Amino acid sequence: VPGDTSYRLGPRLITLAAGFSLTRSLAAIARTMLIDLAESSGEAAGLAMPDGDLVHYIDQVDTVQPVLVRDWTGARIPLHAVSSGQVLLAFRTPAAIERYLERPMERFTDHTLTDADAVRERLREVRRQGYIWAMDEFEAGISSIAAPIADASGEVIVTDSLFTDNHAR
Repeated sequence: VPGDTSYRLGPRLITLAAGFSLTRSLAAIARTMLIDLAESSGEAAGLAMPDGDLVHYIDQVDTVQPVLVRDWTGARIPLHAVSSGQVLLAFRTPAAIERYLERPMERFTDHTLTDADAVRERLREVRRQGYIWAMDEFEAGISSIAAPIADASGEVIVTDSLFTDNHAR
């Protein structure tokens, strides 16, 4: 504050904050853990965050397995269609879940959950277990498992996933 010994937050703070990217920061923080997870599991490990009613994969560490799963980094997929999205959806408010389930859900494979009651049951399973498997739901032959990662307030902000090629096993 001019002429005083006090300080206050001003408009320059917005300029400083504009250079901060939550996506880049989360990916950088999680990268070492993704590497450890991929090495210990022998599967590809990924990090995803919500993007409206989509899940956005922001990083992936591949496996050394001879058959590799496609790199999902940058992909945006409807929440109901993949394990990461189902985890993010499970921890939304009941009203937000119902708004999502009111709309038609796209089918990607014969195993994609598109029935609202089936998705509700899957979301209950996610909350009960703390993780979920999705098998052949987005792409035939690919399975994934995802678990939530919460911020300091307990809000689920990202998911951690493992991807496996069913045909490689």
